[in-house]
Amino acid sequence: TLTLLLCFNRMLANFLILEVRDKNGFTGTLDRFVTKLPGFITVPRRNAAEYFELAAESLRESRVFENHFDCIVIDEAQDICSIGAVKLIAELIRQNPTANVRLFGDFENQNIQIGGVETREALFEQIPGLVSAKLTRNCRNRPGIGAVVHFATGLQNLYRGYRLPETTNNFDLEVIDYPVSTEMFERVLSEVFKRFVPNSVAILSGDEAVPVRTL
Repeated sequence: TLTLLLCFNRMLANFLILEVRDKNGFTGTLDRFVTKLPGFITVPRRNAAEYFELAAESLRESRVFENHFDCIVIDEAQDICSIGAVKLIAELIRQNPTANVRLFGDFENQNIQIGGVETREALFEQIPGLVSAKLTRNCRNRPGIGAVVHFATGLQNLYRGYRLPETTNNFDLEVIDYPVSTEMFERVLSEVFKRFVPNSVAILSGDEAVPVRTL
């Protein structure tokens, strides 16, 4: 069985590569998958919509992955839509009509590429036959983490249940309230990095004023 497992985030892709260890299929980011297509895309990656439009055209003309995959799994679909890669995904699925297809995405509460060029509706327009199912059971985190999410976001009733049970040493919650400014933000990060290595820290924010560009 040949499986195509794609995601948006490089760190997630590195984790999945180690977990899956599939030498025959392909596991990685969508950007890395594009490098496997024939030809050379001259448009800069920062022009995402045009870049992935040309990638879709390359796939359509070369048909290099036609009837190649038995299973196609795409995570972080909300961000793959946002970067304008829906036509590329649709072409992959069209060229592998017998493959089992699963797309996972949170279009309501998670979007790294805020203000992207395509939405959830673009998936249904380009890929007819998709059946939507809402996941309400948290399969990754424990109840304590869910409580932190509820507390930090102000959202309630996001999950109807959890796959993993709670543990006694799940987490230590520390809430620091500070004004949004570059100086204060860098000061807080400095304190955080005294206790944790940088690659173990994730910054999540729904506020575009948070100056993450200073990292």
